[in-house]
Amino acid sequence: MLTLFTIISVLVAAELSLLRIIRNLSKTARQFGKGNFDIRVPVPKHHGELSELALEFNSMAEALLQRHNELLKAHDRLKTLSRHLQNAREEEARRIARELHDGIGQILTIIKIDLATLQKKCLTCKETSKASAIETEIIKIKESIDEAIKFVRRISSELRPAVLDRLGFPSALEWQTREFEIRTSISTQLEIKNIKESIDEDISTALFRVTQEALTNVIRHANASEVHISLICNENDFSLSIRDNGKGIANSPPYGINTSGIIGMEERVRLLNGQFSILGEHQKGTTIRIQIPKRKPHRSYDAYTTL
Repeated sequence: MLTLFTIISVLVAAELSLLRIIRNLSKTARQFGKGNFDIRVPVPKHHGELSELALEFNSMAEALLQRHNELLKAHDRLKTLSRHLQNAREEEARRIARELHDGIGQILTIIKIDLATLQKKCLTCKETSKASAIETEIIKIKESIDEAIKFVRRISSELRPAVLDRLGFPSALEWQTREFEIRTSISTQLEIKNIKESIDEDISTALFRVTQEALTNVIRHANASEVHISLICNENDFSLSIRDNGKGIANSPPYGINTSGIIGMEERVRLLNGQFSILGEHQKGTTIRIQIPKRKPHRSYDAYTTL
């Protein structure tokens, strides 16, 4: 009788041990599935196939952890590369804007001055009829040059407005809003709160480009009559909101429009560890919200004057 009791006790103990091992394996698998890649299954002794199963699981977990770390490193490298490309693009835009201003803009201005000199000489010309005809042509050429100068100024400003480098993002936002309202006749309200410190250049550039793309989308797609822009400096971040009263964007990709601009906006914000959201309501408008953590300014550039 004692022997039978002993045998039953041994079997029950073995069964409980097996259940404990299986529970541990199940619990570890659940934790691993939730993202805890460091967790491992205790390897039981003297349990044959269960021990092998635990070893195989731990081996698989190590391999997956290694792949996970490799993916994280690759993501970090891609993020660094993307940030580098964004900075390189801005540097190139800055360079081209300066070339337009210092090169083509000055050449056009010199030509305009030369034409003004020629126009004065025509006034002293004895052949009045010819002088009048030449003066008429000079006036037309000067008007064309004026248009070319305006065009160069606009392209230069869109590439990299001097006010962004010289006075910072809040002033650039005021300029951007004013130019948008003049060009489109869309009523635009701007609210700026608590900006008492300089904004890092990368953050300023990202906020400016996002606003630029958002306003471009308003022109192309929204059919809006009003736009409200809000820039707020919070304790730990900068908050930017751009809202229109247009037809409203779809709330899921492909958003009903070309998504490359939206992807570009989101990528700029993500590179600075920020948050980006876009919400549309049918026939009531679209709202873009951005939050970017603060960081200390670390770079500065020489400003250039406008035309």
